[in-house]
Amino acid sequence: IDDITVPPAAAEYARRFAQHDLSLEALLRAYRLGENMFVQWTMTLLADLNPPTGTALATAAHIADLVNSYIDQVIEGLIDIYESERRRWDARTDAARAAQVRAVLDADDLDVSSAEQMLSASLRGWHQFAVLWTPLGTRDPGAVLRAGTALLAAATGKTPMTVEVDDHNRWVWISSVARPSLDTHRLAHDLRAHPELAVALGDPASGLEGFRETFRDAQRARTVALTGRGHGLTVHAEVALSALFADRVPEIRAWAVRVLGALLRQDDNTARLRGTVRV
Repeated sequence: IDDITVPPAAAEYARRFAQHDLSLEALLRAYRLGENMFVQWTMTLLADLNPPTGTALATAAHIADLVNSYIDQVIEGLIDIYESERRRWDARTDAARAAQVRAVLDADDLDVSSAEQMLSASLRGWHQFAVLWTPLGTRDPGAVLRAGTALLAAATGKTPMTVEVDDHNRWVWISSVARPSLDTHRLAHDLRAHPELAVALGDPASGLEGFRETFRDAQRARTVALTGRGHGLTVHAEVALSALFADRVPEIRAWAVRVLGALLRQDDNTARLRGTVRV
């Protein structure tokens, strides 16, 4: 039993299961059904042979033990094969999808029909992009990003499309015939339960150019978020003015030092003085 490995055909079958996004539970259930069928076949054979009762019971117990050990050994290997292939296939699929989305975003000479064919999605309606990310060091970032996608789906009432950019970043967008209606208050509230998750939201826009613009909005909102708190929800419409300067942070800091001088000191008294000046 200890020398048994997953048969090549079974390994290939598990990989195909993963590639077609079929569930691991269904694959394992097939093996348990196969185990049951094999044991039933041996019981029928034992009945035909009609050995003494003691021999029949000992044989049945031995067969059941061997078959169960075999199935456990093979299933352990199958789970590793399935999960490894799922990760590999997801990464390949997402990498291809990310490349296609980038091409649609960057290729100004691309027409609507070609862009729709590349993405296998309609671009003639309305779109709203969101960028999700978690900080490095987050435990199980994939689960955090999936939770964020589910929150967006709940806030919009629609199934979003996603692209896994890397382990810590995901692009999500909602497409619809009518202007997307996203409950930002609900989303901001729900995000409090996920302190390691950050979401930057672009403004809704229509058509191919709108698809590109809402993505750029979301990216600018993300930049603003990263210069500040870096978590929770950042809505582009609320930070649009800051977003215009987000690519020029060093120049803005130099200007602030020149204008505010000592009012930039980081202490409580200066903070109160800044508040007075702001008023």
